[in-house]
Amino acid sequence: MKLNLVILVLFSLQNCYSQITSSEKTTDVTDVTKNEITNVDSAIVDYFVVFNIVDRSSDPELESFTKKYKVGVKFQNCAIDSFAYKNAKKNNWKLANTLTSEFGAGWKNEFSYTLPGVDMKK
Repeated sequence: MKLNLVILVLFSLQNCYSQITSSEKTTDVTDVTKNEITNVDSAIVDYFVVFNIVDRSSDPELESFTKKYKVGVKFQNCAIDSFAYKNAKKNNWKLANTLTSEFGAGWKNEFSYTLPGVDMKK
């Protein structure tokens, strides 16, 4: 019984350590190049950052949005560290303001994901 407990504790520590080391490798969202964004046209250099359990880059509605507005979406893991979240909010807010000034607020009706830093009220 004690051996099982020790193994469980060691496994938990290893898992926590791997999450910490992987979060240290988080890229600043402003440093991501268009080559690192999957399923996005080469002319697209701006992107929203979405935190989600599942990468939905191949969603047909998202592909349509991407082609229409020339804005990509970078899906990141749902386990958010404060640095990545802060950068995502800043990036998303700037891009949302650009889209709103160019196309009006109607683009929000076509985007079905939650964007940190953006008020998605239609």
